[in-house]
Amino acid sequence: MTNNVLKSGTLMLTIALLAGCDLFESDMDKLSDDTLRAKWKECQSIKDISRLKATACSNYEKQCNKRKKAGTLACY
Repeated sequence: MTNNVLKSGTLMLTIALLAGCDLFESDMDKLSDDTLRAKWKECQSIKDISRLKATACSNYEKQCNKRKKAGTLACY
């Protein structure tokens, strides 16, 4: 009996966690090409960049490359 309750609880928790995840689209995927381009260009002009901003800029660069591979030249 206890084993079935544990399995059921684990299954319900797993389903709840997966339901809250967006596995196919990130926040970067939701940016318009114009917005992504503007943020990417802003990153190109920063001389003394903070670690947090560097991480954001790296993510913009990755998204630009992802779109480039898909045939969209959003940042170039």
